[in-house]
Amino acid sequence: MPWAHGRDLPVGLEGDADFRWILIGQLTRRGILTGDEVDEALAQDRTMTGQLGALTARAAIPTEAGKAAAWADLTTNRERSNHELVAIAAGFWGPADRSLVEPYVERYFADIPPMSAWLGEDALARVATMAYPSRFVSERTLELSRATLARTDIDQGVRRAIVDAQSELEEALASRRAFPAARP
Repeated sequence: MPWAHGRDLPVGLEGDADFRWILIGQLTRRGILTGDEVDEALAQDRTMTGQLGALTARAAIPTEAGKAAAWADLTTNRERSNHELVAIAAGFWGPADRSLVEPYVERYFADIPPMSAWLGEDALARVATMAYPSRFVSERTLELSRATLARTDIDQGVRRAIVDAQSELEEALASRRAFPAARP
């Protein structure tokens, strides 16, 4: 893990903060790095890149407690900027053990739309797009998505994000129906 600490990097990647934070996020997502190690990396990089990278990495921590904390931060922390919320959403859905995030599929449709009470339309649209549970290609996800779009109280930015993501979900489901043997 010397790369995570900025050591022994390939030529051209020395000092590349974006690469380092991508690496830290991936190692955290796999349970190789802990929240303490993310904090250590952040202490060495107090830039905006470091702050956003740390939020993504923390949201990627593959534990029930880590996912609960990340979801609460994403959906209830009114002090977060839209960039910070997008960074949290970017790290949330990635664990190999999908059971850690499966309960949040339904919560997405319940918790994201009300964020319009404190987050602007464009910012919330970006968050809603990144937070959409696109890894869960299922009829249940489609059903929840359609039910949310049937509501009349949904912010237009959230509606657009869900429409776009739902379109991709419908394509994936149609592909799976057409090519069932190709499904992993």
